[in-house]
Amino acid sequence: MLQLKRRKACDFCYRRRIKCDAQKPRCSNCILHDSTCAFEAVSRKAKAKHRESGQVIDILRSQVERLESSLSQALEKIEELRGHATTLDEPPEALSIIASPMDFHEDQVHLGVKEHPKIALALPPLNEVLSAAEVYLTTLNTILPLFHPGRLLQLINSWYTHPGRRERTAWAAINVMLALAHSRISPNDGPSNENATFYLNNAQSVLSEVIMGEGDLLNVQILVGMVLILQGMQDLKPAIMLIAIALRLAHELGLHRRKPESLNKSKALEQDRVFWIAYLLDRDIGLRSSRPPVQREADIDLEWPSSDPEDGAGNVTTSDGTFPFNFLRCRVRLARIQGEVYDFIVTTRAGKTDNYQRDDNIIRLNRMLDDWISTIPLPFRPSSVIKFGQPNLCRSFAILYSTHIACRTQVCQAHAMALPWIQNLRGFGRTLTQQGQALPIPLPTPSFRDWEKLVAEIRGFMQLFRQVNPRDQAFIG
Repeated sequence: MLQLKRRKACDFCYRRRIKCDAQKPRCSNCILHDSTCAFEAVSRKAKAKHRESGQVIDILRSQVERLESSLSQALEKIEELRGHATTLDEPPEALSIIASPMDFHEDQVHLGVKEHPKIALALPPLNEVLSAAEVYLTTLNTILPLFHPGRLLQLINSWYTHPGRRERTAWAAINVMLALAHSRISPNDGPSNENATFYLNNAQSVLSEVIMGEGDLLNVQILVGMVLILQGMQDLKPAIMLIAIALRLAHELGLHRRKPESLNKSKALEQDRVFWIAYLLDRDIGLRSSRPPVQREADIDLEWPSSDPEDGAGNVTTSDGTFPFNFLRCRVRLARIQGEVYDFIVTTRAGKTDNYQRDDNIIRLNRMLDDWISTIPLPFRPSSVIKFGQPNLCRSFAILYSTHIACRTQVCQAHAMALPWIQNLRGFGRTLTQQGQALPIPLPTPSFRDWEKLVAEIRGFMQLFRQVNPRDQAFIG
């Protein structure tokens, strides 16, 4: 009997003429598209000329039986899912659970690219969506302008006025906006079933189309918006994966490069801001997870966000509206320092440097942190921000200053996991106990010389931290 040569590509990849990595038990493409990974299809390249007709019939019969079996299983699964659903508006449950954000229940948030057979593209009434959009545009989007307000409202209006032109990516973008808006609303101020988790799950249900669809700025905005929510997780894996995908899509669109003069100025600014928000999320998640950031500094050909943009995007003003401060630019500058802290403190190479070079790096990084905080005007220091009486603004600045303190702590190695620091404090404690009098804390290295500065910054931060909701999961970890 003639022996058939096994193809390298599975049936699914072979028919679609895409590269197959032949992973076991299922290749990556079959996992992505939820397809059966098999190697049974007859090759077009080398059909056996002398194959007996009976053998061909047996192969075809086997394939038909396998397809019938797969179809039966699929139909059973659909009926099972329909039985679980209570309303048409419920978010799909056929998603693989790989993470649970800190802000939400662990069994509520899913991340994956496996789609429900039918997704009802349902949204709340227009007036409710516009109300949520107002909350989002006047809170988070003012300091991290992910969406252009006019184009976002136009997208929402078009969804309701032109039902025949609806696209799933537009639906996902509106759900991301709703999730971000509800993450800024107190649980006591809205219905429990209309929360950030619900809308985030909606957006994730069409994630495969967002990732695999045609490259568009809206696709990047959807992914970055999801990361803004998911970065408050104990498990950072979902945020790590999504920010990497978002930046790769941004590279395809050239968001990291200067825009041509022919491009509309408003659209160019929106593209630049989307990139910078992705950049600062990449740096923040990278340092927190001790993983290298995706975006390399050498590949960026953009000016930093303006400190005084014409449209005021990213600006925060004092209560009397007389003193503007650009939060976005300040945050991007801190993200740049986060990248330096990772390079010179966290990386494997950093651990191999000699003591002299390490001390020089510590001194340089502390100076960068000093310069950064010196550029923040006094009305926006922790003790002054409290006087604004705006909970959302207090929360945003609390996250900003806690990020700065986290960098300082990494540089000073003033934490329980740093053995030299603990040994130094223990030695000081034993000396103080023996002599029975107050002594200056020994500070043998540059990292310890900035300890008093770190303590002072933490004390100032705690005044602002007290204004944050004690159950805010962004500060629990």
